[in-house]
Amino acid sequence: MSEAKPQTDLNVLIMQILSLELEPIRSNLMAANQYYDTVQQIYIAYYGRPADPEGLAYWADRLDKVNGNLAEIIDAFGNSAEAIELYGSEGAAARINKVYMQLFGREADAEGLAFYTKQIENGTITLASVMLDVLNGAQNEDKAILNNKEAIAHAFTAHLNEAKEVGAYAGNAAANAVRDFMSGVGKDNLNEKQLNIDPVIVKLVGGNAAPTPGIVTLTADTDSLTGTYFKAPVGYTPGGNDRVNTLQDEDTLIGTGGNATLDVTLGTPNDNGASIVTPKMVDVRTINAEFSSSVSSMELNLQDAQGVQYVNVNRISGAGNSATIGDMKSIPLNMTLNNTSASTNTVTFDFAAHTLDKKSNGTDPAAAGFSDGDVGSITINNADVDRLVIGEVDKGLNFLEKLRVDSAGSMSPNVVGALNVQNLEKLYVSGSSNLTIGDLVGMDSTLQYLDVRGMTGKLTLSDAAVDLIKADEDSLNAGQVIDGKDSATDVLEIFDTANVSAADLAGIKNINEIKFSSGNQTEEQVLTLVLSDAVLDGFNTAGTASQATPESINISLGAGSAPKKVVLDLTDVTTPGQFIFNVSDADFANFTVIDPNHVFRAALSNPTFSIADVTVEEGGTAVVTITRDDATDAASITVQTADGTATAADYTGVGTAVAFAAGELTKTVSISTIEDAIDEANETFTVAISNPTIGTVSATAATATVTITDNDLPPGPIARTVTVTNGTDDAAAGSNTSENADPDLVTFVIADGIGADFTYTISNFAAGDKIDFEDGFGGVSVTNVDFSDGTVQLSAADASGNIATIVLTGVAVEDGATFIVDATTFNNTFGAGSLI
Repeated sequence: MSEAKPQTDLNVLIMQILSLELEPIRSNLMAANQYYDTVQQIYIAYYGRPADPEGLAYWADRLDKVNGNLAEIIDAFGNSAEAIELYGSEGAAARINKVYMQLFGREADAEGLAFYTKQIENGTITLASVMLDVLNGAQNEDKAILNNKEAIAHAFTAHLNEAKEVGAYAGNAAANAVRDFMSGVGKDNLNEKQLNIDPVIVKLVGGNAAPTPGIVTLTADTDSLTGTYFKAPVGYTPGGNDRVNTLQDEDTLIGTGGNATLDVTLGTPNDNGASIVTPKMVDVRTINAEFSSSVSSMELNLQDAQGVQYVNVNRISGAGNSATIGDMKSIPLNMTLNNTSASTNTVTFDFAAHTLDKKSNGTDPAAAGFSDGDVGSITINNADVDRLVIGEVDKGLNFLEKLRVDSAGSMSPNVVGALNVQNLEKLYVSGSSNLTIGDLVGMDSTLQYLDVRGMTGKLTLSDAAVDLIKADEDSLNAGQVIDGKDSATDVLEIFDTANVSAADLAGIKNINEIKFSSGNQTEEQVLTLVLSDAVLDGFNTAGTASQATPESINISLGAGSAPKKVVLDLTDVTTPGQFIFNVSDADFANFTVIDPNHVFRAALSNPTFSIADVTVEEGGTAVVTITRDDATDAASITVQTADGTATAADYTGVGTAVAFAAGELTKTVSISTIEDAIDEANETFTVAISNPTIGTVSATAATATVTITDNDLPPGPIARTVTVTNGTDDAAAGSNTSENADPDLVTFVIADGIGADFTYTISNFAAGDKIDFEDGFGGVSVTNVDFSDGTVQLSAADASGNIATIVLTGVAVEDGATFIVDATTFNNTFGAGSLI
């Protein structure tokens, strides 16, 4: 390891250490014991590991001599070889993310990244000091993790109490081993980690003698290699005639030194003809891959690779012009796409199944901390690619929640035709190079916001796919070109003190609200916001704002505890009444408005809208009235009908916006109902109002019920035509003898068959007389006959026996239906009787 301290007599120091207990090591080794905590914190911040005894003693003494001034130690650690190896020479955003990852095991949140990036850019802090600044700014769970890391660091240094142990904690391999151990310290595992300090030291002592292999070049044969730097170029077969990948499925690579790297070129399908190469790798942290096949697209599959943290696709050429990094088993700290040409088709960074599975915080899945994966980060550097795909591709299991895209390099712009990240929730774009993204694929229904804080280049996003854009002064000054989703709730949220001109906003379209938030700031924040007719026309989703149909723009104070003020400059807004500026009374107290053209009214009205029930006769027009209690300003509201017991067959539905001019308290909406000839009960449908451009909708009168009354009469008595045939008695009238066996057939034909109950009466029916009714279809003589078109019943004669009735019930609409009366036992009264 190349840490920032001079060499002293190691043997003298070891003898001092051997004579001390754990606490004396921390408090009595030197007079500068009050600086031990500070030194351990600096080792953790810059190197991610505990101090060695010599370094702890030396730097505590140096701090004591300069009364705790940190300038010397920050300069030494920040520019040391070990820090440069860990953090590289990348820009502010990349370094800050690595600091967060080393300290807390996560990437920076958007607010933290924006804050520290801005601090670096304005010179408040430096790239060399940001590690310590992030450490000192830790709060809550992050602070708990750091407290545990500091405790483990002190204990680890104290446990280096033998000469061989102190000697073993030297060199890059030892530093990386202990750094890995420290990376696993969390807020809840202090005791577990304390128990593992001695095993780690024992492993250092036992494994320190073996030399560290250097650069290793793979061959066209099967390789099993150990090293810190593997080179796998395209080679040739023994005859020298055929190209072959030196990296093969059968190869095994074991990385050492803590930052082992593989440089690989895949130039042709491997020796079995497959275009997927799947080597076995352990502790190879960085992969630099080039794809140069002239035959087909190639894939470097990492299903058998452990410990990969950086994946860089550095070049794609050849006829295949597509490349895949497949089945990654963990989320790399960063992915990079470098130096691709305009002919590049598709680049895929694919995760193995279940890599992005939900990680529980031990509570209900709905609780905070239960996620679908960590933040993925990719750098686009001098790249032009048709499609960039990231996720568990074609597996459909789980998805990245967040993706950071950093745009770098001299190419202007970097181009991604389509960014495909299924179910992505949060997209961060940063960097100093311009970036063009065409379509956002797979995230239409899930993307919560686009955060361009940290983007000092210009982002041009062609897809109108976001309804919340988070920005700050620097990002807006770059002239971002972004369309809102046109969802009527699109928000541009501006963070921290900012001067935003009309030119800064010229590329922002389809915005309904500007919100000013203060993030994690504590001092007063001021937004100077200059608007113009052109900017507001761009915000207007319809593009037709006028005095008759004004566009409403909401301006509000958002999240953050810092005091916030807005200077709203409307000098270049020239037409009064064309745009309505909605500002709440509470927020307006913090506004200063520059309004030479008198386009802004300080106290905007806040009407309450309501709608009333109405009743209409079938076939008429229902006139529904919408009322508001304040007519000061022009406004509009959405009206929408919905079926109840009445459906589309009963009325003509309406879905429209109703505009109120200034001064109008009521508006009406006419809805036609449809006449029919059916006798039926009253029917209803509803009319709802919603989405007023200003004001609110009454909680108790947001929906009206329209009742349609029926105007059809119920059916009354119907004249019946009955034809009687075969009405001849086969016995002499007045005879007392029984009739012969042949029945007297009297046939009744129902001519109208309307389908309602009706009655036939037989008069002069004597007591004891009997009529049998015979079904006209079966020839069976029965007393009660069930016809297909109804039931026929005979009412028994009363004591005087003079009347009986035939009643038909439930007769169907069936013209020509018949039934038959068989007068077999009329007791010779048939001739005297009559049928009416």
